Amino acid sequence: MNKNTADGLYIREIELDFLHNIRLLRSKVAQWVQYQGCEDNQFGGVEFIFKSSQHSIYFKVKYRGEHNADYFNGYYTEIYSHFRALKYEELEL
Repeated sequence: MNKNTADGLYIREIELDFLHNIRLLRSKVAQWVQYQGCEDNQFGGVEFIFKSSQHSIYFKVKYRGEHNADYFNGYYTEIYSHFRALKYEELEL
C-alpha cells in the first residue's frame, strides 16, 4: 500500500504508536508482529490489533476517528501489507 492509500484509509495517525511499540521489542520478537485486524472498543474508537505469530506478545493501537472496525476490516490485506512494510523498514530487515 502506498503512502497515499494510508492517508486515504486514515491510518497515518496510528503509525507512530505502532512504531513506538515495535521499538520497545527486541528485533527478534518484533519481526514476528503482524496486523491481526481491528475491533470497536466501548469508548467509540477502534483498536488495531498486532500480535506475534511466534510469541505470546500482542498490543493494540487506538484510533479515534470517524470510521469503525467494519470499515477497516474491509481493507485487511492493504492494512496488513502497509504495517508489514513499515515494520521491515523500521527494523531494516
